[in-house]
Amino acid sequence: MPSSQFRRIVCSQLSCAVLQVLDDSTDRTTRDLVDDKVVEWRERGVNIEVMRRTNRAGYKAGALKEVR
Repeated sequence: MPSSQFRRIVCSQLSCAVLQVLDDSTDRTTRDLVDDKVVEWRERGVNIEVMRRTNRAGYKAGALKEVR
């Protein structure tokens, strides 16, 4: 498939998806940077959200379970 068609298909699929940023950072500078980038992508029309867990025990993938 030509790359131009691939890009169009991927972009159209992203409009239906929710991108989740799992941020386990504890310092304010990094958290602010993540938040700023998420806002930037939202302004571009991307459906994106930041997920942070309060209990950082275990693996980062646990954030998906905790914040739901």
